[in-house]
Amino acid sequence: MNTRILDTATKRISIAVAIVTGLILLAVAVYTFLGPTASQPANGPKIIAAAQAFTRALRQSHAPIPQSIPLQVLIDQGLLQPADIGSFQGLEANISLTATNPGPQTVLMRVHMPDGTDLTLLANGSAQQGTNR
Repeated sequence: MNTRILDTATKRISIAVAIVTGLILLAVAVYTFLGPTASQPANGPKIIAAAQAFTRALRQSHAPIPQSIPLQVLIDQGLLQPADIGSFQGLEANISLTATNPGPQTVLMRVHMPDGTDLTLLANGSAQQGTNR
């Protein structure tokens, strides 16, 4: 009994397509399970509570309150955990501590992105993107 698995061009092409399809599915599975992790969202209420606690501590010690501070300072002070700032880790992110003209256009937070743009969160809940440097 003499059987030939690859005796026709159609069978060879079918087997090649099946192998390539299997490799693609394997690559997709590996990328899905071992690929980059989804970015973690920032914990807004914890960031606000940390900024308020920082401001209270400055008031109690009669120290001047700066206009804004980097989120990293709140982490260094133990008021936030690195996981609390989520995707802002490694970025220059500042939260406002004082408002000179309270209103809907008051800047609550500014994040300087690696591409040179600034993302600004306003008191009315909107965000603006621009170059402020």
